[in-house]
Parts: sequence; C-alpha cells; structure tokens
Amino acid sequence: MPTIKISVAMAAYNGERYILKQLETIRQQSLSVDEVIIMDDGSSDATVDVVQTYINKYHLDNWHIFQNEKNKGYALNFYEAIKRCSGSLVFLCDQDDLWYPDKVKIVASLMDAHKDIMSVSTSYDLCDAEGEIIPNPGISHVRTKNDGTIEHLSLNDFMGTSCVRGCTMCIRKSIIDGEKLYDLKSNLGHDWLLNVYACLKGKNVYFNRRLSAYRIHQNNSSFSVNEKKALKSTAEKRILGLKEELTALKDLKNRSDIDLKTKKDFINEIRFARCRKNIIQNYNIITWIFAIRYFSKYKKVYGTFKGGIKVYIGDLLYALEYKKNQNDH
Repeated sequence: MPTIKISVAMAAYNGERYILKQLETIRQQSLSVDEVIIMDDGSSDATVDVVQTYINKYHLDNWHIFQNEKNKGYALNFYEAIKRCSGSLVFLCDQDDLWYPDKVKIVASLMDAHKDIMSVSTSYDLCDAEGEIIPNPGISHVRTKNDGTIEHLSLNDFMGTSCVRGCTMCIRKSIIDGEKLYDLKSNLGHDWLLNVYACLKGKNVYFNRRLSAYRIHQNNSSFSVNEKKALKSTAEKRILGLKEELTALKDLKNRSDIDLKTKKDFINEIRFARCRKNIIQNYNIITWIFAIRYFSKYKKVYGTFKGGIKVYIGDLLYALEYKKNQNDH
C-alpha cells in the first residue's frame, strides 16, 4: 500500500443534486484518502449545507468544505482547492462524477512505485444524469480504452489542446510549487496548465484503465457565473479564451527550463492562437485563407480531420457573429 499522504481536491458549484453520490464513492474507496478539500464557488443552492451535513454524519474530521466570498470560475476554484491540500498526491475531483472503488488504490500505487511520474490521467466511462453507464457514447475524443497499458504524454501533446479529462487526474502537489496559476476558465482550463507543469518537471502518463464515470447532464458547467452574464456571445467567450491562452503561452516560452525546440513549439502555438483571435475579431477573407496553413493545429484540437474542420468552421461562424454584434452597437 502507498505510504504517501493522499488528498482529494473537489471544486463545487450548485451541486446539491449530485454531490452526495460523488462523496459516497470517495468515502467508500478501497484505499481511504487522508484528506478531502471541497471548494464551493459561491453556490446559490444548498450545496454547502448538504456537504457539511454529510461530513458531520460520518464524522469525517479530515474532510473540509470552504466557500469563496464571490464566484471565481472553475479554474481559480480548483487551484484554491489544490493549494489547501496537504497531501503530496492530489486527486482532482468534479462534484457530479462517480469514482470506482479501486481508483485511489490503483493510481496511488502506480505513483508510489514511480517517483518520476508527476501526473496520471485515466480512461473513464460516460454516464447519464441518473448515473447509468452509456455503453457506446460515439464521441471521438472520449478515451475509454481499458487494457491497462500506460502511454507517456509529452509537452507537445498539450500544445493548444488538453488530450485528457481533468477530473481523472492525480498530480504531485509539488508541480505547482513556485508556479504561476493562470485563470484559464474560458478555453483550456486548469487541467491543461497542470499537465504542462507535470511534463516540465517529470513524466506525465495516461493509464488506460476506466476508473470513474463522467456524468453528462445539462448542468455541466465550466465558466464563471459572472462571466456568463457579462458576455454577450459565444464569440466573445472564444476571444477571451484565446487571450487567456496567449498570456500563458507567452510566459511559458520564456522559461529557462525549456530547450530550443520547446521554445519554438510555444512560439508556433502563440502564432496559431493569435491567428484564431484575428479571424474572429477581423471579418477578413484573407485572414481566413491564411489560417488554413495552421490546419494541422486545428486538427489537433479534437485529434481528427473532421474535428479540425469543425473547429475551423466554428471560428468562421464566430467571426460572423462577432461582426454582427459589433454592427448592432
């Protein structure tokens, strides 16, 4: 059994409907965790009371719920949860998923045996709102392989995209030591940045074992409530996401711990993100045509040719939407 301290970092927001089922799957793990930190992002429902009642019921002295004074958005909320964790291993956790009984034991044992692994992500099932497994989801970017193999992920795998789902991750808390935690709430997300830091500081692996179920329902949310109200269009959200991405990429390319090839990769990604931003903000056919040179990067977002076409066309539609909104003012 692993001898390292294990924490769970959960981000919560208006989760009263599903959160108890997730808490149950954590409490009933075959290897008990040492600590659970739950950060509530200013819920307007009874999430905090529901969680606190659950903690009191089972006398879970090592489980704690905290509440932000104002809504920060899921990325900053997750960072806050992680920073409050005292374990050297931190499992990231959504409020509405389901963990399988041996998830913690299997992943923690793997990381205990391989000290150079900084992050482990795993395969997962999809389930519906009632928790029923969806056997054939038919979604190309959902990774459900279950043969127990391990894939090594490089920094290049995370250039412009996140090829894993954050709620399946377990990280060494040390990867954020001394690092800037960017607010990536609109596009890439907190998990992208954590994976980048894991790659920079050691090995990052994907474990092809389904150890949880990701719940699909209409209330899945990954955007700050305040920003949802403030933004007038999906185009504006996409622009904001690209701005956030550019801020992080510009800093990352100037790190002293990267080689020349990685620096060039970051520069190319900066050019791509800047090109996408220009496509949306500037209704210009020349800019659209110029963007085709980056199609290999568009394709990478979802990992397929069809996915690349979808993202490219999406940017063009956002450009039309953005122009219309500008003309309406």
